[in-house]
Amino acid sequence: MWGPGIYFSSKAIYSKSYAYKLTSKECAYYQNKLVFLLCEVATGKCVNLAPNNGLKEPPYGYDCVVGK
Repeated sequence: MWGPGIYFSSKAIYSKSYAYKLTSKECAYYQNKLVFLLCEVATGKCVNLAPNNGLKEPPYGYDCVVGK
């Protein structure tokens, strides 16, 4: 959808499909549990754009890109 980068979502459910599943080798007690980071993100000045997997950085004057 957008290409390489670091992605964040305002809704945790969107991140569920990217979550890491723990194995018994890592932690038997939490085996098969999904884990992902919960982050507070300072975005700076945002611009809304349509999906573009060729985008390498936000347009001049913006700090991040918001997509729907």
